Amino acid sequence: MFRNYYQFIHDLQQALQEELEAASYYQALLDLAPGPDRADIQHIREDEEEHARTLSRLYLDLTGRPPVTFPVETPELPSYLEGLRQAAGDQLKAVEQYRNLYLSTFNSGIRDRIFAIMVDEQEHATRLTLLYGINKGA
Repeated sequence: MFRNYYQFIHDLQQALQEELEAASYYQALLDLAPGPDRADIQHIREDEEEHARTLSRLYLDLTGRPPVTFPVETPELPSYLEGLRQAAGDQLKAVEQYRNLYLSTFNSGIRDRIFAIMVDEQEHATRLTLLYGINKGA
């Protein structure tokens, strides 16, 4: 079912914590976003929150216990444009992280959930790159 169950659980918990941090990051970015960009940033934040719920349920299903997460502070971003640039890079790293999770299990149900998150993260990177280009040229 897994290449290494314990490594998968560790990576799953790390991904969950990062999703919680990402949701907080996107709230900070949303607070800086100009009107036309707000819907995209809010969409991404909501996806990150849903990813956290999905990963939390998966962790509980696999271990029989709820995951341990740490409190997340809302970051202070230097600027909206810099926040977009950083977020796009973070989303591309997340795609790689989920690809590795996907490849570390043979369970199709788990793979389906991980794949859906991976595709969302790629979509986020695309949206953020587009917003960065538009705002950089403004």
